[in-house]
Amino acid sequence: MNESFENTTSKKGFGSFWKAYSYPAVKLFVTQIVFSIFGLTLSIAAGKSGNRFLQLFVSIFAVVFFLVMVYTDIFKVGSEDGVRIKGGRLEYDSLTGLKIGLLAASPDLLLAAVGTLSLFPDGSIPSRIGAVAQMLHLWIQGAYTGILATDVGGTPMNALFWAHFLIIIPMVLVAFGSYILGAKDKRLTRLLIPENPEEKEIKREEKKKKG
Repeated sequence: MNESFENTTSKKGFGSFWKAYSYPAVKLFVTQIVFSIFGLTLSIAAGKSGNRFLQLFVSIFAVVFFLVMVYTDIFKVGSEDGVRIKGGRLEYDSLTGLKIGLLAASPDLLLAAVGTLSLFPDGSIPSRIGAVAQMLHLWIQGAYTGILATDVGGTPMNALFWAHFLIIIPMVLVAFGSYILGAKDKRLTRLLIPENPEEKEIKREEKKKKG
């Protein structure tokens, strides 16, 4: 295909996008839940020990581990699409990874949005609804438990509405970047996603054609 990645855009509607990418989006959300349980368990155990540094450390570890999984999963999606793009069977859209990330994060965004009701006066019905939404959000973002226990101006971050939006950003950004890297076959490291024999063969054939 003669068109560059940067000049090619996708014309898919939401229905087509859902059909093509709902699986990786759902898989991301399931992975988030798995690491939520993992991070929550570690943070609670560390919290009981009274070691605040340990609690923060295990939470950061869980988040980083989760983001590595996001990178590997979405890189593979981008890599598979990259083959189709080069073959002219698919139009490149640099925002595909971002869209997958946002789709996976839609439950988080909903709960974070409802959580803003906590800004209403304490004891009011909206405030109670907001508090419940924030509590549910903490359960599905358990990897951040230790981090959100950090006080900001004397208030734990888990009680601040903006923090619930903030913790959504890393996954979405990693998904965004990972898809682009995968589509362009640019690996951050060969350790996480090594080339398979088929990819090596394709590269050898391309080099022969150029030579």
